[in-house]
This record gives sequence, C-alpha cells and structure tokens, in this order.
Amino acid sequence: GNTGIKDHMAYGAQMQFNNLNTMLKPELSVLYSDADFENSMGGTDIFRTALNGVYELPTNDNITPFTKIGLGYEYLKNHTYDNYNSVFADIGVGVKVALMKQLALKFEAMYMLKPNDDRWDSNLALLAGLNFAFGEKEQPAPPPATEPAPESAAAPMPVAAPLDSDGDGVIDSLDKCPGTPKGFKVD
Repeated sequence: GNTGIKDHMAYGAQMQFNNLNTMLKPELSVLYSDADFENSMGGTDIFRTALNGVYELPTNDNITPFTKIGLGYEYLKNHTYDNYNSVFADIGVGVKVALMKQLALKFEAMYMLKPNDDRWDSNLALLAGLNFAFGEKEQPAPPPATEPAPESAAAPMPVAAPLDSDGDGVIDSLDKCPGTPKGFKVD
C-alpha cells in the first residue's frame, strides 16, 4: 500500500457462519503482522479485525468462488509516518477448493481502504490457507411434499339388471318358460 510499510507476512484466522438463511454469510476476520517501515530501522505490530459479508457463488463441483465486503479496524503499535489507528473498508474475492468433505484450500485477495489524517491509505492482502468446515454442509431444502389427492367417494358400480332373454318380465334364472313369445301373459 501507500503507508510506508514494507510488504510483510500476515497471520490470522477467519470464522464464517454458514448455517444462516441469508444471502451474505457473516465472517469474522483477524489478521496480525509484524511489519517494518520503509526508510527506517523501526517496525510496528499491526492488528486488523473485520466483519465481512461473504457471498458464495452456487456451484455443483469442488470449487466455490466467493466475494466479500465489510468493515474493520486497524491498530498500529507504533504510529510512525503518520500512520494512525482507524476504521477501514474492505472488499475481496477468492475461491475455496475442496480437498475432502470438510477440508478445503482457500485463496483470497482483499483490498482495504483506510482514512488516515488527510489521505486515504490502501492495502492489498493476498491470503492462502486451510478451510475447516464444522457440521454438515447446508443442503437445499427438499421440495414440499405433495399430498395425495383426496379419495372421492367412488361412484357405485352400476348393477347389471338381471337378464330376461324372452322379455316376458321373468328373469332367466327364475323363468320356467324361457321361450315365451313376446306379448303373452305369464303366470
């Protein structure tokens, strides 16, 4: 960045909460650096903490790209070259590459912008690390169960009228004169 601090290593941890039903997942980030100032034999400890919102792009494979945005606070132990403690805004992009079910490599670039007296200080952090997932990965909600259609009262099966082959008004199973000509009276 433009703060008169040499490039340096940053160490830290990030904790992201994934089981919330929100588009942006909250992430707490803590970074520490033991940095040296340019043109000086002195150095300073830098502590940064930030609260970010992380958006993971939906994918079906082992690579999960993400973006983040947030606010943080930077504390410098020595305020050399007009570097002061202050709030900063950050924005970042990265990717998680799954190695196993709950272990992934995480690579990220985070840009930080901090007001400092009459200027704006900028820093770029390139981060790499291991990502451990605790608990089960959030699964998409199953589709709502469909209720079976209510069984309607079945219409009664039509009962076939008993057969009267000769049409004399007496059903065949009881007809003692099965060949009665039509129109003749039977007893």
